Amino acid sequence: MGRVWFGVYRINLKAMVTVIVLAAFIYTAYVYAMGRIATETISAMSWAVSNQVIVVDPGHGGPDGGASGPSGTLEKDLNLAVAQKLSLVLSQAGAAVVMTRETDEDLSSEGKSIRERKKEDMQNRAKLAIDSKADLYIGIQANSFGTEWTGAQTFYKASSAKGEVLAKAIQGELRRTLKNTERKAKPLAETSSYILRTLDIPTAIVEVGFISNPKEEKLLNDPAYQQRIAWGIYAGIVKYFAGPKDDLGQ
Repeated sequence: MGRVWFGVYRINLKAMVTVIVLAAFIYTAYVYAMGRIATETISAMSWAVSNQVIVVDPGHGGPDGGASGPSGTLEKDLNLAVAQKLSLVLSQAGAAVVMTRETDEDLSSEGKSIRERKKEDMQNRAKLAIDSKADLYIGIQANSFGTEWTGAQTFYKASSAKGEVLAKAIQGELRRTLKNTERKAKPLAETSSYILRTLDIPTAIVEVGFISNPKEEKLLNDPAYQQRIAWGIYAGIVKYFAGPKDDLGQ
């Protein structure tokens, strides 16, 4: 009886493994198919950003390196890399993209103190958005707070209903695209940012991840991952313009 029972057990174990492998394959195929459908849906709605004036602002630059990662990565470089990829995909969809900087520089004059340069830099970034009559402002930043925190997160001006819709659309697409964060879009007080205080247009500040986390720092340096971030932001912008505005996720 022991041999018979053991034989049956072995057969059942093989069957169980087969079922698990098959289920994993079906799930992977389903996730891939859903991803393809979502991507094709966004591509089909790309008309929504055509002729929209969108300011893409990679934070920091020049003497202002921003935060730095454990291995020495500078935030200003990550911000610019993601912003350039976002600018390209937006331009290909027909948007009129205004980059606040396209090289490693800030928007201030030399010969001033760091504090004076930072103030002038922020003023000029806001002025560029106003002068260009932008429809949207997208700020690209990287977070830095300890070595355990991870995940991209989008912020918006607390008093801006349209900014909230935009930020939630972007965050929802970042969650879907990156598949490594459950963070939600969050409001910021106007007093926390010169940009938020100054601009009346829908504004989203995207913190692409935690540069202070060693694993995420490495991930953020990967051009393919940067492209996924850029696509997630782009997809959120497309959804914002395409509407409807009442079901855009978090």
